[in-house]
Amino acid sequence: MMFGIDIYGRYQSVSDWSAVRGAGVRFAWIKASDGGGPAVVRADAFVGGAKSVGIAVGLYHFAQKSPTPEAQADVLVGEVRRLGAAGIPPALDLEDNSSTGLRWAPAEARDFGTRFLQRLRAHGYSRVALYSSTSQLALWGPDSWGVPGLVVWAARYGTNNGTNQGLGGYAGRVDVHQYTSVGQIPGIAGSVDLNNALTNPTEEGFLSALSPDEQRILFNRVMGFMRQRWYVTRPADGALVEVPEGTAGATPAHALDTLDGNYLVGLLGIVEADILRALRELNTGQGTVDQLAAALAPALPASTDPEALAAGLRGRLAQPPAQPPVQPPAQPPA
Repeated sequence: MMFGIDIYGRYQSVSDWSAVRGAGVRFAWIKASDGGGPAVVRADAFVGGAKSVGIAVGLYHFAQKSPTPEAQADVLVGEVRRLGAAGIPPALDLEDNSSTGLRWAPAEARDFGTRFLQRLRAHGYSRVALYSSTSQLALWGPDSWGVPGLVVWAARYGTNNGTNQGLGGYAGRVDVHQYTSVGQIPGIAGSVDLNNALTNPTEEGFLSALSPDEQRILFNRVMGFMRQRWYVTRPADGALVEVPEGTAGATPAHALDTLDGNYLVGLLGIVEADILRALRELNTGQGTVDQLAAALAPALPASTDPEALAAGLRGRLAQPPAQPPVQPPAQPPA
């Protein structure tokens, strides 16, 4: 389970992002757009601060009745791309607002939500999020909307005293539970919405749902970047040092292909500690592909482009795990 927040510069200010991460925050949705344009308070400062301490960041949009859902989705996509804030899926905040009289009938919500979310997918986002209260989600049934890759972000507070009081009687699927609006986080002034991710919302989070064998296959793909390199452990400080092939005592990186089910153990002594840490954090949802690329970079030629490396890693991780060949049953002797 991952812990996260959602914030908006109109209601909160952040003075210490390191303290925010130190409080256990691993993801943040930040309001970036509203109706037909950007939010009154831009998301720039919050996005930069969160990314600087390794918090996965995504943006959300507050829905209005006009302009069209497609036009509103385009506004959000523009902000996501401008800020590079795609660490978690872009989200649609679709809810009634009693102070302005905004109300969504179930048919309206379904039409708007489906068109908005499908527009996000048309822009290349394979996972998209929908936020609303459990009471409204129960009326709308978003799982019947036919939107692939949908992340359901549901608000249910109970007495709203800062503690998690569960989802009540809500029986629908929930990926992220916003459980209070009065949370307190070191480094943030003002009450904060607090969230528990019941599934991993980060783009790389699907790894944690894979079997150990599938994880090993994927990570062997990652380590393919190092297969043609040889290493020795320097006695003075235990550091991993690359050496020419054939050096006495050198370990080939392709030995990583032989890892058993507990693959992380096999990395010790073969891969630098930073790489081991990045792999572990990626698999638990606390790290990103970009951080893994940064950890791998020192073991690669100096000319390696970090963005190209990250893109290559994403491509390898996106491939479905290879299935072992099915062995035909042994035939009895004639």
